[in-house]
Amino acid sequence: TTAIRFALSRSSFVTLRVYDHLGRTVRTIAKDVRAAGSWAEEWQGNDDAGHQVASGVYFCRLSVQGMDGGEAGFTSTVKMLLIR
Repeated sequence: TTAIRFALSRSSFVTLRVYDHLGRTVRTIAKDVRAAGSWAEEWQGNDDAGHQVASGVYFCRLSVQGMDGGEAGFTSTVKMLLIR
């Protein structure tokens, strides 16, 4: 299990996904509106169907879009190594 932590300065639409090394979506952890504050989501090494994925390199991508259409969005991607 790994904890993915992030903070929001204001209420925003958040998408948090895990991708494999080929860019395919493995797991969608969050896709909803979140209030301002600190957040932590867990990924337990499984895909959207609940199956455990193989050891290897994965990427976690956080995309944040403001609630009013005038705000610029934010995207951050980090590399993760899953070892079983």
